[in-house]
Amino acid sequence: MKLLKKIWKVFHSMKCAIVLLVILAAVCVAGSLIPQGEVASYYMTVYPAWAGKLILAAGLDDMFSAWWFIVMAGLLCLNLILCSILRFPRLLQNYREGYTLEARRKQDRPESWRWMPAAETSVRDVFLALRFKPAVQEADGDVWHYAVRCRIGIWGSWLCHLGMIAVIIGFGLGQKYMLDTYVYGVPGQEKPVEEAGIRVAIDDFEVKLRDDYTVEQYQAKLTVKDEKTGKEESGTTKVNAPFHAFGMDFFQNSTGWAATAKAYKGNELLDEQVLCQGEFISLEEIPLQVQMTAFYPDYYNDGTGPTTLTPLLKNPVVIYTIYYDGNFFQMDAIGTGLPIQIGDYRFVFENPRQYTLIQIVKDPTMTYVALGGILVVLGIVLAFFCRTEELWMRENADGTCAVYCRSVKGAELFADAVEEALRADGEIITVWQSSENSSTNEISAGEKEEEGEHVTDFNHR
Repeated sequence: MKLLKKIWKVFHSMKCAIVLLVILAAVCVAGSLIPQGEVASYYMTVYPAWAGKLILAAGLDDMFSAWWFIVMAGLLCLNLILCSILRFPRLLQNYREGYTLEARRKQDRPESWRWMPAAETSVRDVFLALRFKPAVQEADGDVWHYAVRCRIGIWGSWLCHLGMIAVIIGFGLGQKYMLDTYVYGVPGQEKPVEEAGIRVAIDDFEVKLRDDYTVEQYQAKLTVKDEKTGKEESGTTKVNAPFHAFGMDFFQNSTGWAATAKAYKGNELLDEQVLCQGEFISLEEIPLQVQMTAFYPDYYNDGTGPTTLTPLLKNPVVIYTIYYDGNFFQMDAIGTGLPIQIGDYRFVFENPRQYTLIQIVKDPTMTYVALGGILVVLGIVLAFFCRTEELWMRENADGTCAVYCRSVKGAELFADAVEEALRADGEIITVWQSSENSSTNEISAGEKEEEGEHVTDFNHR
């Protein structure tokens, strides 16, 4: 039972969370250095044999989906959830009841107070100088001046934990439910996206050029159809301005050249396809393939290699490659509309135009991840810029006033500000209340400073 209690205590502790965070951070750094998602042969070729085997055996080739990464992220998430649940009642009680005069009076320790001659106007001036709004109360014959500000700052670290939980859970669910795919084609084509249950029709595609032929904008007009409901949505996607439909974002990602490829046997048309760069037209009768390897709209070759002078269709030329029975046969360049004769077969590339590549993204957890990020930022702001500060003054019958200050963060800075406000009323000499209590005072002060409290005794002349 004791062992289980120790394990439970360690598991939901902050130290456990820090250890897991450090490990995950190191793994993420490794993931940024090791290319992810490559074929096994890539790692065996690029890295030494032992390193390639280690990468594949440990799942470092796809570490963010590896079981051990998911387990560590789950443990961190569970740790943060437990910390948040266990801390919440104490935080709420402290927020509601901890910052009251009644609560602070119970913590009255004579060795923890600052002393100064008291007058009502002097006390008020000290509070105003520190930008506090004091509340005056009487209790047990004493007059108390009490104020607290930025009390909400105590929620900073708790909100950071809550935000991290949302980010981790959102990231995990996003890996499972996120859609990220591509379609490409020329105007007039309709492409199915089976994993999303939609069809994407490319109605139009336009490339706007400046006078110097640099690209000003790419834009594609799309019609998206939901295959289940039959509903359609139309819109335009541009670079940095995606089209949104059916909970998905359609990004104008890239472009290239395409052409209509026709295959003939004699005068008989055997096949007709729109080929984009890199695609093939094949024959069923014989194992013959012709690839549209590259395209130059304004072809020029000065002997150093083919290039294009402008992006305009002034001298369009196709670089094609012929494969027979899967083996390389021939590569050459030919103008559009001109025939490529191979025995009884003839191939022609015509009607060149640019195709559009559309990226389709759907992440149903993005809202939760964004909310988690906002909570983390808000928690950091509260923790570092909303320091909870308290100031008490108790008027005593002998004409002195006990002064006590506390700050959750930056205790020394706040204590210096209080001291400066006190000095405004007269010269201050730092003394202990009595020599016999000096050792007790020092111990108490040291203990309280660990809690964010600053303790010293003062006496006005």
